[in-house]
Amino acid sequence: MRAPIPKAIAAFLAVSVVLALPATAGAPIALGDTGRVTVLHVASADTDVPIRDVWVYRPPVPDSAALPVVYFLHGLPGQASDLFEAGGAAALDALFTSGVPPFVLAAPTGSGNAHGDTEWADSVDGRDRLETYLVDRVIPAVEGSHRRNRAHRIIAGFSMGGYGAANIALRHPDVFGAVGAFAGYFHIDDPDAVFGHDPNAENANDPESLITTVHNVRFWLADGDQDDEPVVRGETPRFAALAGGSVDPRDVVIAPGHHDYTFVQSVLPAFAAFVARVSGSRGSSTLPRG
Repeated sequence: MRAPIPKAIAAFLAVSVVLALPATAGAPIALGDTGRVTVLHVASADTDVPIRDVWVYRPPVPDSAALPVVYFLHGLPGQASDLFEAGGAAALDALFTSGVPPFVLAAPTGSGNAHGDTEWADSVDGRDRLETYLVDRVIPAVEGSHRRNRAHRIIAGFSMGGYGAANIALRHPDVFGAVGAFAGYFHIDDPDAVFGHDPNAENANDPESLITTVHNVRFWLADGDQDDEPVVRGETPRFAALAGGSVDPRDVVIAPGHHDYTFVQSVLPAFAAFVARVSGSRGSSTLPRG
């Protein structure tokens, strides 16, 4: 979880900084066009960090409530731009122009001030409220007037983000229909006392416990066969067994790779196929025009 994340700056990214992004269809889209990356400045849900950035990739298709949105949570250390700086936008362009059903990908900022290791949760002292920020602030800013239903809203994450994605989805099964965990873990790992070492707060944010009562959230789990990060070692098959019918055997992926974004990119095609299945999206050999 805490290993440094290698980054290759994607020079092609054209980033515009905005306070909010209206959801509009825009001009007609041609096959050769690429997606658009913008950065939203979204008001935080706590006072310690007033604004947190959200990086958003929008594919070259009209926006609508039927276009899935994937909320991607970074690990620790990490920031909202990690997947994009590792070439994520180009990887998504390649997938979608090959006929894979497109989706929006939004990557919020999960760093805290009072608690560096936020676990993507609301801290018991109220000073870092990442869960509330994502559910109440980020979703409206990203989706605008085209609000998605739970079938078209997926939450995913890398490492600590994998824990956060599982925890938040299981705590909000009416909001998220599915989870993608890239080298995630699913037990309490709270060195910065986000939960205050309070058993009640820990139990309320423990995917191992929540998965026993929430059965309508589907999971896709992936890990690298050379991932040596202690907190995630063995977590994918262990949680798959706990999840039971909430995870299809084909959605448990052990692939070549380490604990980094090179591995994340390598399994993006399998994750994109999962998104298409859970959202009912259909692909095509050409991208639709506006």
